[in-house]
Amino acid sequence: MEIQNTPLLNESDERMKPFAFNGSWLYWQPAVEHRLNAAWINRVSPRSTVEWYDFNEAIGLENNGYLPNGDPAEYNEKTGSNGIALLNYSYSIDAFSLEFHEWYLDRIMNTVWLQAVFEKNNWFGGLQYLYQWPLEQQRDLPEPDRYVQPGENGQVISVNAGMSDRGYAVSLSFSHAFDSGRFLFPRELGRDRVFTSVPRSRLEGFGDVDVLTLRGDIYPGRVRNLNLGLDFTRVFGAEADNFVFNKYGKDEYYQVNSRLHYDFQGFLKNLELDLLYVYKWNVNEVSPDVIFNRSNFHQVNLVTNFNF
Repeated sequence: MEIQNTPLLNESDERMKPFAFNGSWLYWQPAVEHRLNAAWINRVSPRSTVEWYDFNEAIGLENNGYLPNGDPAEYNEKTGSNGIALLNYSYSIDAFSLEFHEWYLDRIMNTVWLQAVFEKNNWFGGLQYLYQWPLEQQRDLPEPDRYVQPGENGQVISVNAGMSDRGYAVSLSFSHAFDSGRFLFPRELGRDRVFTSVPRSRLEGFGDVDVLTLRGDIYPGRVRNLNLGLDFTRVFGAEADNFVFNKYGKDEYYQVNSRLHYDFQGFLKNLELDLLYVYKWNVNEVSPDVIFNRSNFHQVNLVTNFNF
Protein backbone atom coordinates (compact mmCIF):
# COMPACT_ATOMS: atom_id res chain seq x y z
CA MET A 1 0.00 0.00 0.00
CA GLU A 2 1.26 3.47 -0.86
CA ILE A 3 0.47 5.86 1.97
CA GLN A 4 0.23 9.61 1.53
CA ASN A 5 2.56 11.62 3.75
CA THR A 6 1.00 13.30 6.79
CA PRO A 7 2.59 15.70 9.32
CA LEU A 8 3.57 12.73 11.55
CA LEU A 9 3.28 9.51 9.51
CA ASN A 10 5.59 9.90 6.52
CA GLU A 11 8.44 8.45 4.51
CA SER A 12 10.96 10.91 6.00
CA ASP A 13 14.37 11.30 4.36
CA GLU A 14 15.60 8.04 2.95
CA ARG A 15 18.44 5.93 4.36
CA MET A 16 18.63 3.14 1.79
CA LYS A 17 14.89 2.65 2.35
CA PRO A 18 12.18 5.03 3.61
CA PHE A 19 9.42 4.13 6.07
CA ALA A 20 6.93 1.62 4.64
CA PHE A 21 3.46 0.85 6.00
CA ASN A 22 1.03 -2.04 5.68
CA GLY A 23 -2.72 -1.75 6.09
CA SER A 24 -5.85 -0.40 4.43
CA TRP A 25 -6.31 3.09 3.01
CA LEU A 26 -9.51 4.81 1.85
CA TYR A 27 -9.38 7.94 -0.31
CA TRP A 28 -12.47 10.00 -1.19
CA GLN A 29 -12.69 13.32 -3.03
CA PRO A 30 -16.35 14.36 -3.39
CA ALA A 31 -15.34 17.74 -4.86
CA VAL A 32 -12.19 19.46 -6.05
CA GLU A 33 -11.79 21.41 -2.80
CA HIS A 34 -12.56 18.51 -0.42
CA ARG A 35 -10.41 15.41 0.27
CA LEU A 36 -10.87 12.73 2.88
CA ASN A 37 -8.52 9.89 3.84
CA ALA A 38 -9.06 7.13 6.38
CA ALA A 39 -6.64 4.32 7.18
CA TRP A 40 -5.81 1.47 9.50
CA ILE A 41 -2.09 0.61 9.62
CA ASN A 42 -1.03 -2.58 11.43
CA ARG A 43 2.57 -3.19 10.34
CA VAL A 44 5.55 -0.96 9.67
CA SER A 45 9.03 -1.31 8.21
CA PRO A 46 11.07 1.64 9.57
CA ARG A 47 13.68 3.29 7.40
CA SER A 48 17.09 1.63 7.31
CA THR A 49 15.45 -1.75 8.03
CA VAL A 50 14.31 -4.56 5.73
CA GLU A 51 11.97 -6.37 8.14
CA TRP A 52 8.27 -5.87 8.88
CA TYR A 53 7.17 -5.36 12.49
CA ASP A 54 3.80 -5.29 14.18
CA PHE A 55 3.22 -2.18 16.30
CA ASN A 56 4.01 -3.82 19.62
CA GLU A 57 7.43 -4.79 18.23
CA ALA A 58 8.09 -1.57 16.30
CA ILE A 59 7.32 1.07 18.93
CA GLY A 60 10.53 1.50 20.88
CA LEU A 61 12.99 -0.01 18.39
CA GLU A 62 14.84 3.30 18.67
CA ASN A 63 15.86 5.04 21.88
CA ASN A 64 13.15 4.63 24.55
CA GLY A 65 14.30 7.78 26.33
CA TYR A 66 13.47 8.56 29.96
CA LEU A 67 10.42 8.64 32.20
CA PRO A 68 9.42 12.01 33.69
CA ASN A 69 11.12 10.93 36.96
CA GLY A 70 14.45 10.40 35.14
CA ASP A 71 14.43 6.58 35.08
CA PRO A 72 14.98 4.84 31.72
CA ALA A 73 11.76 4.00 29.86
CA GLU A 74 11.32 0.36 28.78
CA TYR A 75 8.15 0.25 26.67
CA ASN A 76 9.42 -1.69 23.65
CA GLU A 77 7.23 -4.81 23.14
CA LYS A 78 5.14 -3.86 26.18
CA THR A 79 2.52 -1.45 24.78
CA GLY A 80 0.29 -4.15 23.28
CA SER A 81 -0.58 -1.76 20.43
CA ASN A 82 -2.21 -3.35 17.37
CA GLY A 83 -1.83 -0.40 14.99
CA ILE A 84 -2.84 3.15 14.23
CA ALA A 85 -6.07 4.56 12.77
CA LEU A 86 -5.86 7.79 10.77
CA LEU A 87 -8.45 10.28 9.63
CA ASN A 88 -7.32 13.16 7.40
CA TYR A 89 -9.53 15.87 5.90
CA SER A 90 -8.35 18.78 3.75
CA TYR A 91 -10.17 21.74 2.23
CA SER A 92 -8.64 24.17 -0.22
CA ILE A 93 -10.00 27.15 -2.10
CA ASP A 94 -8.09 29.88 -3.89
CA ALA A 95 -5.15 30.90 -1.67
CA PHE A 96 -6.36 29.16 1.49
CA SER A 97 -6.08 25.54 2.64
CA LEU A 98 -7.17 23.83 5.86
CA GLU A 99 -6.17 20.37 7.12
CA PHE A 100 -7.46 18.24 9.98
CA HIS A 101 -5.59 15.09 11.06
CA GLU A 102 -6.40 12.61 13.80
CA TRP A 103 -4.16 9.68 14.77
CA TYR A 104 -5.54 7.05 17.13
CA LEU A 105 -2.52 5.03 18.28
CA ASP A 106 -4.11 1.86 19.67
CA ARG A 107 -3.76 1.42 23.45
CA ILE A 108 -1.41 4.42 23.67
CA MET A 109 -2.73 7.87 22.80
CA ASN A 110 -4.76 10.10 20.51
CA THR A 111 -3.37 13.08 18.58
CA VAL A 112 -5.30 15.86 16.83
CA TRP A 113 -3.50 18.16 14.38
CA LEU A 114 -4.94 21.31 12.73
CA GLN A 115 -3.20 23.26 10.00
CA ALA A 116 -4.11 26.38 8.02
CA VAL A 117 -1.97 27.74 5.18
CA PHE A 118 -2.32 30.91 3.12
CA GLU A 119 -0.47 31.61 -0.14
CA LYS A 120 -1.00 34.62 -2.38
CA ASN A 121 1.27 36.27 -4.91
CA ASN A 122 4.78 35.97 -3.45
CA TRP A 123 3.72 35.67 0.19
CA PHE A 124 2.84 32.66 2.31
CA GLY A 125 2.11 31.86 5.95
CA GLY A 126 0.72 29.12 8.13
CA LEU A 127 -0.54 28.05 11.54
CA GLN A 128 -0.36 24.57 13.12
CA TYR A 129 -1.79 23.32 16.40
CA LEU A 130 -1.71 19.83 17.90
CA TYR A 131 -3.04 18.30 21.09
CA GLN A 132 -2.46 14.82 22.56
CA TRP A 133 -3.96 12.76 25.37
CA PRO A 134 -3.13 9.24 26.65
CA LEU A 135 -5.54 6.31 26.43
CA GLU A 136 -6.78 4.48 29.52
CA GLN A 137 -4.75 1.33 28.77
CA GLN A 138 -1.52 3.22 29.52
CA ARG A 139 -2.66 3.80 33.10
CA ASP A 140 -2.96 0.03 33.64
CA LEU A 141 0.71 -0.62 32.77
CA PRO A 142 3.65 -0.37 35.19
CA GLU A 143 5.24 3.07 34.94
CA PRO A 144 8.45 1.95 33.10
CA ASP A 145 6.31 0.17 30.46
CA ARG A 146 4.22 3.24 29.56
CA TYR A 147 4.84 5.18 26.37
CA VAL A 148 2.99 8.18 27.79
CA GLN A 149 2.13 8.91 31.41
CA PRO A 150 -1.40 9.68 32.68
CA GLY A 151 -1.95 13.42 32.66
CA GLU A 152 0.62 14.09 29.93
CA ASN A 153 -0.97 16.23 27.24
CA GLY A 154 1.47 17.19 24.51
CA GLN A 155 0.49 20.52 23.00
CA VAL A 156 2.29 22.48 20.25
CA ILE A 157 1.61 25.62 18.25
CA SER A 158 3.71 26.52 15.21
CA VAL A 159 3.59 29.51 12.85
CA ASN A 160 5.55 30.57 9.80
CA ALA A 161 5.67 33.39 7.28
CA GLY A 162 7.76 34.05 4.22
CA MET A 163 8.01 35.08 0.60
CA SER A 164 9.16 33.43 -2.59
CA ASP A 165 9.98 34.44 -6.12
CA ARG A 166 11.19 32.65 -9.19
CA GLY A 167 14.76 32.43 -7.93
CA TYR A 168 14.49 32.31 -4.14
CA ALA A 169 12.39 31.68 -1.03
CA VAL A 170 12.86 32.86 2.58
CA SER A 171 10.82 32.09 5.69
CA LEU A 172 10.80 32.51 9.46
CA SER A 173 9.11 29.89 11.66
CA PHE A 174 8.40 29.62 15.37
CA SER A 175 7.13 26.69 17.45
CA HIS A 176 6.14 26.52 21.12
CA ALA A 177 5.67 23.25 23.02
CA PHE A 178 3.51 23.95 26.07
CA ASP A 179 4.24 22.87 29.64
CA SER A 180 1.16 20.59 29.62
CA GLY A 181 3.39 17.60 28.78
CA ARG A 182 5.92 16.28 26.31
CA PHE A 183 5.02 16.15 22.61
CA LEU A 184 5.38 12.42 21.83
CA PHE A 185 5.06 10.30 18.70
CA PRO A 186 6.90 7.06 17.84
CA ARG A 187 10.00 7.80 15.79
CA GLU A 188 9.56 4.40 14.17
CA LEU A 189 6.61 5.85 12.20
CA GLY A 190 8.14 9.04 10.80
CA ARG A 191 9.33 12.49 11.86
CA ASP A 192 7.33 15.50 12.92
CA ARG A 193 6.57 18.14 10.28
CA VAL A 194 6.02 21.29 12.32
CA PHE A 195 7.13 24.42 10.51
CA THR A 196 10.42 24.60 12.42
CA SER A 197 11.45 21.02 11.55
CA VAL A 198 14.71 20.58 9.64
CA PRO A 199 16.82 17.48 8.96
CA ARG A 200 18.63 16.21 12.09
CA SER A 201 16.42 18.27 14.42
CA ARG A 202 13.11 17.19 15.98
CA LEU A 203 10.60 18.71 18.35
CA GLU A 204 9.37 15.26 19.41
CA GLY A 205 10.18 14.51 23.04
CA PHE A 206 10.09 18.14 24.19
CA GLY A 207 7.67 20.17 26.27
CA ASP A 208 7.98 23.74 27.56
CA VAL A 209 10.43 24.81 24.82
CA ASP A 210 10.56 27.34 21.99
CA VAL A 211 12.09 26.75 18.56
CA LEU A 212 13.03 29.37 15.97
CA THR A 213 13.99 28.51 12.40
CA LEU A 214 15.17 30.79 9.59
CA ARG A 215 15.18 29.15 6.18
CA GLY A 216 16.42 30.30 2.76
CA ASP A 217 16.47 28.65 -0.67
CA ILE A 218 18.01 29.75 -3.94
CA TYR A 219 17.14 28.34 -7.38
CA PRO A 220 19.90 29.44 -9.78
CA GLY A 221 18.38 30.15 -13.18
CA ARG A 222 21.49 29.12 -15.09
CA VAL A 223 21.46 25.57 -13.69
CA ARG A 224 18.11 23.87 -14.06
CA ASN A 225 16.79 21.59 -11.29
CA LEU A 226 19.36 22.87 -8.75
CA ASN A 227 18.39 24.05 -5.26
CA LEU A 228 20.73 25.60 -2.69
CA GLY A 229 19.43 25.95 0.85
CA LEU A 230 20.46 27.22 4.27
CA ASP A 231 18.62 26.66 7.59
CA PHE A 232 19.33 28.06 11.04
CA THR A 233 17.50 26.55 14.04
CA ARG A 234 17.67 27.48 17.72
CA VAL A 235 16.00 25.53 20.56
CA PHE A 236 15.31 27.57 23.72
CA GLY A 237 14.41 26.31 27.19
CA ALA A 238 15.50 22.66 27.05
CA GLU A 239 17.17 21.44 30.25
CA ALA A 240 19.07 18.17 29.98
CA ASP A 241 18.12 17.01 33.48
CA ASN A 242 14.44 18.07 33.37
CA PHE A 243 12.91 14.84 32.09
CA VAL A 244 9.37 16.02 32.82
CA PHE A 245 9.67 18.03 29.60
CA ASN A 246 12.67 16.37 27.98
CA LYS A 247 12.29 12.69 27.02
CA TYR A 248 15.81 12.30 25.60
CA GLY A 249 17.80 14.52 27.99
CA LYS A 250 18.84 17.08 25.38
CA ASP A 251 20.27 20.52 26.00
CA GLU A 252 19.37 23.80 24.31
CA TYR A 253 21.15 23.86 20.96
CA TYR A 254 21.58 25.70 17.72
CA GLN A 255 21.99 24.08 14.33
CA VAL A 256 22.98 25.16 10.83
CA ASN A 257 22.11 23.07 7.76
CA SER A 258 23.39 23.82 4.28
CA ARG A 259 22.22 21.66 1.42
CA LEU A 260 22.48 21.18 -2.30
CA HIS A 261 19.75 19.30 -4.16
CA TYR A 262 19.89 18.34 -7.84
CA ASP A 263 17.37 16.49 -10.01
CA PHE A 264 18.96 14.77 -12.99
CA GLN A 265 17.28 14.90 -16.40
CA GLY A 266 17.60 12.99 -19.65
CA PHE A 267 19.06 9.48 -19.38
CA LEU A 268 19.41 9.83 -15.56
CA LYS A 269 15.89 11.20 -15.02
CA ASN A 270 14.41 10.28 -11.59
CA LEU A 271 17.88 10.28 -9.99
CA GLU A 272 18.24 12.82 -7.16
CA LEU A 273 21.41 14.00 -5.44
CA ASP A 274 21.53 15.67 -2.02
CA LEU A 275 24.61 17.05 -0.29
CA LEU A 276 23.85 18.06 3.31
CA TYR A 277 26.21 19.67 5.81
CA VAL A 278 25.06 19.92 9.45
CA TYR A 279 26.66 21.92 12.26
CA LYS A 280 24.97 21.31 15.64
CA TRP A 281 26.16 22.63 19.00
CA ASN A 282 24.83 22.63 22.57
CA VAL A 283 24.41 25.94 24.38
CA ASN A 284 25.14 24.75 27.94
CA GLU A 285 26.01 21.07 28.38
CA VAL A 286 29.19 19.56 26.91
CA SER A 287 29.54 16.38 28.98
CA PRO A 288 30.00 13.21 26.87
CA ASP A 289 26.74 11.58 28.03
CA VAL A 290 24.75 14.60 26.79
CA ILE A 291 26.48 15.32 23.48
CA PHE A 292 27.56 11.83 22.31
CA ASN A 293 26.04 11.07 18.90
CA ARG A 294 23.54 13.92 19.38
CA SER A 295 25.27 17.29 19.37
CA ASN A 296 28.58 19.18 19.10
CA PHE A 297 29.44 17.77 15.70
CA HIS A 298 29.99 18.54 12.04
CA GLN A 299 28.29 16.09 9.70
CA VAL A 300 28.40 15.69 5.91
CA ASN A 301 25.80 13.54 4.14
CA LEU A 302 25.82 12.60 0.46
CA VAL A 303 22.49 11.00 -0.45
CA THR A 304 21.38 9.62 -3.80
CA ASN A 305 17.83 8.45 -4.52
CA PHE A 306 16.37 6.89 -7.62
CA ASN A 307 12.58 7.18 -7.83
CA PHE A 308 10.92 4.35 -9.73
